[in-house]
Amino acid sequence: MLVRAWTRTYGIRATISNCSNNYGPFQHVEKFIPRQITNILDGQRPKLYGKGENVRDWIHTEDHSSGVWTILTKGRIGETYLIGANGEKNNITVLRMILKMMGQPEDAFDWVKDTTAATRSTRPNCAPNWAGRRGTPTSNRVSRRRSNGTRRTARGGNRPRPRPRHVTSSRASEGMDFMDFEKDLRAVETNIPGLVVFDLPVHGDNRGWFKENWQRAKQTKLGLPDFGPVQNNISYNAKKGVTRGIHAEPWDKYISIAAGSVFGAWVDLRPGESFGQVYTTVLDPSKAIYVPRGVGNSFQALEDGTVYTYLVNAHWSLEQKKTYTFVNLADPDLHIDWPIPLEDSERSEADLHHPMLKDAKPMAPKKTLVLGSKGKLGRAIREYAESHSLENFEYHDADTFDISDTASYENIDWDLYGTIINAAAYTSVDGAETPEGRKAAWTINVRGVRNLAKIATEHRITLVHISSDYVFDGTLQFHKEDENFAPLSVYGQTKAAGDALVENVPQHYLIRSSWIIGEGRNFVTRMLDLAQSGATAEAPNDQFGRLTFTDDMAGAIFHLLNSNAPYGTYNMTGSGRVVSWFDLAQIIFAAANADNSKIIANSVEEYAKENNAALRPHNCSLDLSKIEDAGYQPADWETSLHDYLAKELNK
Repeated sequence: MLVRAWTRTYGIRATISNCSNNYGPFQHVEKFIPRQITNILDGQRPKLYGKGENVRDWIHTEDHSSGVWTILTKGRIGETYLIGANGEKNNITVLRMILKMMGQPEDAFDWVKDTTAATRSTRPNCAPNWAGRRGTPTSNRVSRRRSNGTRRTARGGNRPRPRPRHVTSSRASEGMDFMDFEKDLRAVETNIPGLVVFDLPVHGDNRGWFKENWQRAKQTKLGLPDFGPVQNNISYNAKKGVTRGIHAEPWDKYISIAAGSVFGAWVDLRPGESFGQVYTTVLDPSKAIYVPRGVGNSFQALEDGTVYTYLVNAHWSLEQKKTYTFVNLADPDLHIDWPIPLEDSERSEADLHHPMLKDAKPMAPKKTLVLGSKGKLGRAIREYAESHSLENFEYHDADTFDISDTASYENIDWDLYGTIINAAAYTSVDGAETPEGRKAAWTINVRGVRNLAKIATEHRITLVHISSDYVFDGTLQFHKEDENFAPLSVYGQTKAAGDALVENVPQHYLIRSSWIIGEGRNFVTRMLDLAQSGATAEAPNDQFGRLTFTDDMAGAIFHLLNSNAPYGTYNMTGSGRVVSWFDLAQIIFAAANADNSKIIANSVEEYAKENNAALRPHNCSLDLSKIEDAGYQPADWETSLHDYLAKELNK
């Protein structure tokens, strides 16, 4: 009682523990267990009083010590803990266990009349106080052998939580009544997706208190996104009742309280099923909240001098401010019960005139920049985005955005962008073998990719980059994503170098493909022209792979983005059987009702030698299991080819 009183009154840092029956080394010989053991060792018959029905909860001293250590290192100041082992046994059971372990018959003892004739239990009665402070039963197993560790109990009645003595202003001291000291660090998800509340350990003494307000390593393990804050803002609220919001801003934020307390209300203003969801709670220095981009934020100061602080992962700018969206604090459809009636609160003129939820504009997604937009894949990506009514897309090709020129990246607020899809590349495999082509390939495929990787990393942008099977030497029948690079050509070397740069971007999808077919000139259209004109065609019969159609490729890109698939490298081609270019030429000639005998088979080596061209890998087939496991099923290339040929033949 004295310890509790001093803890509550003077802030003494103490805990209390109650334990059940101990046994172990150095215990007095007259105690029950050591007396039975010593009698047996001395050749005397143990003695048992009464009927042996006295029940005790037995705990080894080593486990008791472990429990005390757990309380010292993890317990909360002012708490009372019960330490037990769930080892309830009556005396006769314990004695028979000792006899058996010491090689004696279990009945080798004498009965002695118990003068007290009382049957009792010494197990701590934990039931009345088992529930934690918030009504949640808790227990931590801390022993190596016998103990169930410690059980935290709640303080009885409505007694206030112990708090340190303060010598600050009465207002600050009054605010301490709201604070919960010595909590475990933990994360609690809410009904709004991505909105996470954190309990923060606050350590107090007679001087005041201390806390780790944001601890990246610990909190990311608990579910806090590694959101990369770049700016710290503080809102000082002079008077109780100051109310601000509801504003949805184009960045993630981590909110905490440095002094006082607030009633906070958050409204999901992102497009989707959760639009309009509301979450409310009280924040004080022992509680913080992570608010994802697009979730409306508001608060009401509950004390004079409340200091509200938040980290954000984008710099404020006028361009960013244009993307804000709002909802009215007084909207009855939100059902927010403000502790201080809004008519008695202090609000800005702007906050008084925000729209109601039914008229609120959902937060638009961050911008997506598509590079190489005039190429085969770039056109397919644009067609997909427009056909799905996707917002905030920008399209550039080399004439408006040169990825290899650092000047292209200047004067752009990159915090407005969430995704870059890079379909820009130098793709002339044979041209890269020339002096001019070699320079161009390295400039675009390496220097350009380096620039993109730098911007994506600095601004936490997701980078989607397209790679090639030509980074491999083709000796394996199927190539997995983690196969070592072994390019045979300059083009392959530049693509491998670019891949290595992209792999260092924290948020990246590197999509490796082969034999891409889309709108414009390609192998299929060339063979079709030759077939229809009756000309002779050549195609290697020793290079094997599968076609990839750009609409299928675009679908895979957006599947990875929309499904939040794990970042990394994914192979993506059409599915189905593996064939040679010669086999493909025969299929195309047959579709055009042309003479297949006009097709001449050659080899990769012959073509390279006769045309002073790049050497190509024999096997270009990619293992598709990873992207299939991510939930995307590539189309069968033969079905896609059939549809493509039908369209071309009908032109």
